[in-house]
Amino acid sequence: MRTPLRAVPFVLAALLAAAPAAGKPATSSKAFKFKGSKLEVGAVYRYEQSDLEGNRPASVLVHVAAKNRVEVVRAEPGSGRADSFVIDVDWDRGGSPARYERWISRKDGGQSRAYTVTFGDGDGTAVFAPEDLKGFRSAGVSGPVTVAFDQYPVHSLDALLATLNVAMRFLADPAKEFEIGLLADAPDPATGAPLVYKGKAKVTFLEDVDRDGKECRKYRIAGPATGEQEGLLWVHKEQGHLVDLELPVPMLPDQKDAHLSLQGTETVDETGWSRLKAEEIAKAMK
Repeated sequence: MRTPLRAVPFVLAALLAAAPAAGKPATSSKAFKFKGSKLEVGAVYRYEQSDLEGNRPASVLVHVAAKNRVEVVRAEPGSGRADSFVIDVDWDRGGSPARYERWISRKDGGQSRAYTVTFGDGDGTAVFAPEDLKGFRSAGVSGPVTVAFDQYPVHSLDALLATLNVAMRFLADPAKEFEIGLLADAPDPATGAPLVYKGKAKVTFLEDVDRDGKECRKYRIAGPATGEQEGLLWVHKEQGHLVDLELPVPMLPDQKDAHLSLQGTETVDETGWSRLKAEEIAKAMK
């Protein structure tokens, strides 16, 4: 049974964080200590993604392509479209993305790069560069847009929090609270770009629990980025990847909240990953 999401009393904080403050971004990056041996190249984590009520379930694959690169595929059966992400990870900033691309595969066989997001060198900016926004609500954006944020590490909901997923295993002290910033796939009323900064959220360790037969650390995630409610993360205690996630904010702009549940793990080579990715994309086209 899913745990009910609860409201938390930070309405004023949410209002104050509506726009990033000027100046150098805050950082919790030192909470993470990267160690290459903890990240298995070739690992694939298979999830089911939906809203909290289970609507529109989709398959999500998170693939560790290299020590500093993660690839993601989201395919909703019968939707006629699949989304893929290629993400370069910045371990100097707690696993924040350094750059990522979003690719769209369509039923007519076409594939195009929708946009790239390139992050500045610690200055709290990300440049959104559109290429082919067909099917996006902000398809009118024609040139690069700079998105400002005020917290490192920063992670992207549109990329299904894949960088947070791989970063959690590198916490120096898994019981110590830290903050992150969240970006989201939503039309920006000022620029029209389909990427906005939602604000900060604190990630707080709650307890060790069993989740779906796996020993996990349970965390609360709450702050201006999540409005007035808290979300929950369950992280595999030994291996460090996400086992379950419940958020009061969506990963997709046409949903109201988000659920991500681990279905299995495996390890593949490049050929195996190409096969898995093609199989998932094919399911979306049926």
